[in-house]
Amino acid sequence: MRRLAAVCCVLWLGWAGIAGGAPRFPMEAGPGVNLSGIFAQSPRDPRVWGERLVSLPTERILRAGFRVVRLPVDPEALWDGEGRLLTDRVAAVTEAVERWVRGGLVVVVDLHPYPHMVREILRGGDAAARHRRLLSSLARRLGTLREDRVVLEPLNEPFDVPAKRWSRLQEGYLRAVRAEAPRLWVGLSGARWGSLEGLLELDPPKEDRLVAGFHYYDPHPFTHQGADWGPGAWRELRDVPYPPRGTPKEALSPEVRGLLRDYASRSWGEGPHRAALDAARKWSDRTGIPVWCAEFGATASSPPADRARWLGEVRRALESLGVPWCVWEGRGTFGVLDRPREAERLRRALGVSLRGFTGGTR
Repeated sequence: MRRLAAVCCVLWLGWAGIAGGAPRFPMEAGPGVNLSGIFAQSPRDPRVWGERLVSLPTERILRAGFRVVRLPVDPEALWDGEGRLLTDRVAAVTEAVERWVRGGLVVVVDLHPYPHMVREILRGGDAAARHRRLLSSLARRLGTLREDRVVLEPLNEPFDVPAKRWSRLQEGYLRAVRAEAPRLWVGLSGARWGSLEGLLELDPPKEDRLVAGFHYYDPHPFTHQGADWGPGAWRELRDVPYPPRGTPKEALSPEVRGLLRDYASRSWGEGPHRAALDAARKWSDRTGIPVWCAEFGATASSPPADRARWLGEVRRALESLGVPWCVWEGRGTFGVLDRPREAERLRRALGVSLRGFTGGTR
């Protein structure tokens, strides 16, 4: 126990060193975790939301070593069938945020629609107008909380939208938020599913209290193997090692064999990850906007030792660049809090104690 306490102290001092003392922006408070499965990727039922929130009190999250929570919220769960905003559900979200903030956590509210709704919002029309009204309502409520501990992220993983148009759309979201909460931190992202490549194409507004996030899942044949959503090739990928070794099975489809050949042709490791991620730091230096890795992770169906190795390499690469991070996700396909048999590996990989979750979360 003393040894664990000492390790946690060293890790905390390391995070303080990244920030150079007081955090310059909220995500520098420390390690983060995405808590999906509450207000998104879950039944649209406030009773279920309440049950899942009960199992995640602030002190439990802090004890596990996390200081930042990214909270995905499905916008469709906050509207009725007639397009009216369900204010009681919006209140349920903001009350959860308030409890966590009062307890000492930083909370990033991530509007996280399913892809079909992302497409509708980006297309314009009624869906886009509803989304702006929701942004305004959330900003008005979140703006009353501690301004150094709350961030509003207007839209997760935009896709099939040109970079210039996406930059203009984000400026419109920013205006909607600022009209209600001038001091609220706003999370930007790039197009191309919020990827690092999308971030590098982003032309951000010239304003303060902005932070830009990106998602990092390279190499996808490893990190997304066995995922039961998205491209069919992910379902076919099984027992893919990291780093690559061996040859693809003959029984695999030509598409999957091609993905694996490309994966095997590239160099992987902490050094290559750091070289790729350094582009985010350079973008931040150029634009003056701080960056963070809002998502990184690998499916729990990947080989456990290799998953831990990948998580550890990416985490260390990010920290070496001074880029805060938020692992995807607590529970679910990529879960790190609901895999007690992997707990020791995951502790070492993420550099957090995971105390209170080693026996599962349910």
